[in-house]
Amino acid sequence: MKNKHLKVLVIVLSVLLVAAITALVIFLITKNEDEKKPDTNDEVAKDFDYLNADLSKYITLSENDYQSNTVTLGTNYLITDELVQQYIDDKCFENRKKENGGSLITDQPIRYGDSAFIYYTGYLNGEKFEGGSNATDKYSYELVIGSGSFIDGFEEGLIGVIPDETSQDNPHVLHLTFPKDYKNADLAGKSVIFEVWVEYTIQYSIPEFNDEFVATALKYNGTAEEYRAEVKTNLETTAKKEAESAAVSAILNKLIEKSKVLEYPEESVDYWYARYIEQYEYYMQYYAYYYGYSFSSIDEFIVAYLGLGENDDWKAITVDYAKEVVRNNLIYYTIAEQQGLSVTDEEYEKGVKALAEYYSTESQTYTEESIVKEVGEAQIRQNILFDKVDDYLLEHCTIEYKDAE
Repeated sequence: MKNKHLKVLVIVLSVLLVAAITALVIFLITKNEDEKKPDTNDEVAKDFDYLNADLSKYITLSENDYQSNTVTLGTNYLITDELVQQYIDDKCFENRKKENGGSLITDQPIRYGDSAFIYYTGYLNGEKFEGGSNATDKYSYELVIGSGSFIDGFEEGLIGVIPDETSQDNPHVLHLTFPKDYKNADLAGKSVIFEVWVEYTIQYSIPEFNDEFVATALKYNGTAEEYRAEVKTNLETTAKKEAESAAVSAILNKLIEKSKVLEYPEESVDYWYARYIEQYEYYMQYYAYYYGYSFSSIDEFIVAYLGLGENDDWKAITVDYAKEVVRNNLIYYTIAEQQGLSVTDEEYEKGVKALAEYYSTESQTYTEESIVKEVGEAQIRQNILFDKVDDYLLEHCTIEYKDAE
């Protein structure tokens, strides 16, 4: 079971990303390597040796804290026949075909799957709101009915509308409500009115889900019902992994509350602090090259990158980030020690091979040797060990599925 967030693999993935970046960016990084780096301890070459340390000096954690846990998750992790059908419907929708040679239709009702070319204006409390209109645009907006591009009710509200019966002076009116979790807080949960003028539509037909469809459109070697069964199995497999990851995260949060860090191993905090600085430096050059961003200093970039205020202390915040990694490492290594979990050479070799295969692409191939060079044997062994700890935690917990009240 993979739980990369808990094992702080973001640093590992960043290392792999650096290894795979274009030659030009590598040149840029090499070019600047002699420039002064902020607060980077060049002597920090490796992490604290958790395996051979007396961890009781650093953290208190009882076996009772992580055994016989009950974790409650939402029913969204359960795959129903309705979800399977939705997946299949989406596949059919993706393969819709133009009708009437793609003619511009103005005298027939809008149907599910059609492309409606519209002008719209939104009103909140009788006033136009920012970003809620394209009425002054040169061209109308193509809205695929059923795509879910607009808020709930917008696309559904246009089904059956005849373009000729709408105009700029006689728009179709939609009374809608923005979702409570909408990204714009000024609109979240608010009732609004949209006035929509449909210029024309292009009609599409949505294929029927049958043996011919799965063979021709989906290139599936089997019947439609066999495809349905395979979809359900795949969705269940994905959902199971996501549920396990969520369960382990929930258990870790409990362990963070129940355990007590007595002392942070300074060597490990320094190590992870240095890794974060390396990440900041890399992304500063990345954004400068690919997006043209210009920063007067690494300090300015980090403040922007982390979304901080001018008076926020990014160094102290980065130390806190490093301590979070160290705290989680202490928890995982303590559980491994208490339960006698370790990584054999055979498991290590399989892990290296799996990483090389996972990250290799058509344009970038990783050998087992290059993976070890880029990631490091210690980090790979730690990832495998932490996977074992995850598995142990899952074996000793009960997962319940319940909707929030």
